[in-house]
Amino acid sequence: MSSAIRVLLTLSVLLSSTSLFLTACETSSPSISNMAENSTVRMMAQPFVPGEVLVKFKPSVSPARIDAILKESGTELITENKGIGVHHVRIVGKESVESVVKKLFTFQEVEFAEPNFRFRTQ
Repeated sequence: MSSAIRVLLTLSVLLSSTSLFLTACETSSPSISNMAENSTVRMMAQPFVPGEVLVKFKPSVSPARIDAILKESGTELITENKGIGVHHVRIVGKESVESVVKKLFTFQEVEFAEPNFRFRTQ
């Protein structure tokens, strides 16, 4: 993998994490599960690639279980960034990105799931 792609993926994860943190700080003491859901819903107002989601699984999840979760959630693997542990997936059905993200959050093995946001440099 080229270093430029690695840098872009790392920046994407950092920007997403920063956005989640800032959104969490703005709310008035919601529960942890609500913070993740609320920040994801707010972030969905931003433009993202239709039909694509980024998913990170907890470190202990086996590759076979990851494959099963992706299949059950109606997605298929496009690529995996092993350096940061993020799976770039495509929605194979007609479900919306928002509903697939919510569905992925129902699995205890999922650390985070979010639309594949478009970031523009200025």
